[in-house]
Amino acid sequence: MSKIYLSLANFIVGQPVRWNIYSEDEQIVLKAGESITSEEHWKTLSAQKLHYKESDAIDAGKTAQGLLSVVRMINQANKMLRETLSALKNNTDEVADEPADQTAVKDGSKGAEKKAESQELDAELTITMIAQIIYGALELNPDIAIATIFLNQGAMHYAFHHPVNCAIIAGLMARAMNQPVEDVLSIMAAALTANVGMLELQIKVSNKASPLSPEEREAVLRHPQKSVEILKEAGIKNEAWLSYVLCHHENEDGSGYPFKKKGDEIPLNANIIGFADRYCARVTSRGEHRPALPADTVSDLLLEKQKEFKPQLAPHFVKIIGIHPPGIAVMLKSGEIAIVLKQGPAAGSVIARVAVNSAEMPVHKIIIRETLEPQFAIVKQVHKDTAGANLHMSRFWGQVAAA
Repeated sequence: MSKIYLSLANFIVGQPVRWNIYSEDEQIVLKAGESITSEEHWKTLSAQKLHYKESDAIDAGKTAQGLLSVVRMINQANKMLRETLSALKNNTDEVADEPADQTAVKDGSKGAEKKAESQELDAELTITMIAQIIYGALELNPDIAIATIFLNQGAMHYAFHHPVNCAIIAGLMARAMNQPVEDVLSIMAAALTANVGMLELQIKVSNKASPLSPEEREAVLRHPQKSVEILKEAGIKNEAWLSYVLCHHENEDGSGYPFKKKGDEIPLNANIIGFADRYCARVTSRGEHRPALPADTVSDLLLEKQKEFKPQLAPHFVKIIGIHPPGIAVMLKSGEIAIVLKQGPAAGSVIARVAVNSAEMPVHKIIIRETLEPQFAIVKQVHKDTAGANLHMSRFWGQVAAA
C-alpha cells in the first residue's frame, strides 16, 4: 500500500488524527487519536516530511478525505487569527473582551499577560501557518471553503471572519492564475492582516447605523499604512506581503487610497485582495447589516466598477467562484429553494440540493438539481433564511463539512 504525504496545513492544532502519522524514516510522530498540542509542537513537526499509510486508512474504514473537515479547518483559522490579530495590537483588552465575539477565550488573561503574548508571538510564522491551514482547506474542497463564507458566519465577529473570507477568495483567484504556492501564501497572509490597522474601529462600528464620523473616516483611509506599521513592528519582513497590504485599496483608475496609485503602480496581488475584500464585505452579514446577494455584488464589481480592477481578475473570479457560488440559496423554476453545491458544466449553471420544495416545506431527503435542465433553471438568488433553519453544512456536503 502507498504512502500519502501531508502538508502541515493538513493538521489543526488540537484536532485528533484518525490514524498514525509517520516521519520519512517510518517513525510514528502522531498516533491515531493524538493531536498537535500547540504552535510550538507544530513548529517542531514543520521541518519533517510526514505521511500516513493507505493501508491504515483502509483498516480504519475511512477514506483519505475523511481525515479532515474543511469547516473545522476554517474555524481553526478563524480562532487562531482572532488571537493573533489581538496580540499584534498594543492595547488588546478591548478586543479580547469584546462580547460580540462568541469564541472569545475565557481564560482570564489580561493586561500584562496579553502584552507578554504579543512580545513572544512569532507573527510571520503564525500568520503563515494560518494561511497554510486555509490553503489546505482550499486543496481539500474549494467548494466547501467558498460555502463557509455564506453558511458559517455566526460564531465569529465580522472583524475576524472577514479576513479569513478574503483569504479564501484571494487564494482561489491566485491559484487560478497559476501563481506559485509561496506567492499564494503571501497573498493570503496579506489578506488576513490587511485590516489590522483598524481592528478596534471595525468592532466599534459593526452595528453602527449612522455614517462614519470624520475621525472614523480618516482612520479608514489611513488603515493600510497603519496596518503596515503594525506588521513591521511585529517583525514581518516579507516585502511582497507588506506591499499588498499597503496597496489593497488602490484602484486601477487612480480613485483608491491612500496614495491614489493607478495601473502598473499597483501590484496585481494587491488588486486581488482589494477585489476579495469588497466582495466579501458585501455578501456577508455585519451586525444588523443584511448581506447583499452575490449576483448583485458581482454585477456591481465587474460591470459598474470594472475600471477599478485589473481586467484579468474578472474571468478568473467568474470561473472559480461564479455568479452563483457554493453555499448560496437559489429559487428554481420548479418553485423549489436549493443550496448551490458547486459550479455546473456550463457557464452560469450549478449543481444544487433542494432544501425547500415547491409547497414551501423543508426537504430532508437528498434531491439534486442540475440547473442546465430548463425546468430547474435558476430564477433568482434568495437570502439563506428562505431555505429554512437546518443549514448545517454537513447536511449538504457530508463529514468533510462537519463542524
